[in-house]
Amino acid sequence: MAASTRNFHPNLETWAKSFPLEEADARIHQLERELARLRSWRDTFIKAADSGPAGMPTSRPAAIRRVLREGGNEPALPAEIKDAMVERGWLRPAESKYFYSAISTMTKRRHLLRLQDGRYMLSQKYASSDD
Repeated sequence: MAASTRNFHPNLETWAKSFPLEEADARIHQLERELARLRSWRDTFIKAADSGPAGMPTSRPAAIRRVLREGGNEPALPAEIKDAMVERGWLRPAESKYFYSAISTMTKRRHLLRLQDGRYMLSQKYASSDD
């Protein structure tokens, strides 16, 4: 081992001897604690968002699915679904175009079934699952 240290460039050896190893280790430990704290907050937020009726859905499709599931997956008109989302604070009235876009996309992806009378219900795959 002593022979290999002789091959170091003198400046590298000086730098290695003066490297603040204890300070670096302390900073790494501090960052690991901060990372653990942030992960805990993230996990708490995700859990709250997915916690059922009390938690706010994470997306418009999730909100639409929740409204329909809570209604026993009874067919509903888009306006009824939208009104329920607005009432719960999951959709602002000015965001109607995004709501209808989500309904359209969910229908194309077969998450929703559109009935002949214009009402929608969840497809069998999504009727009982948790998003």
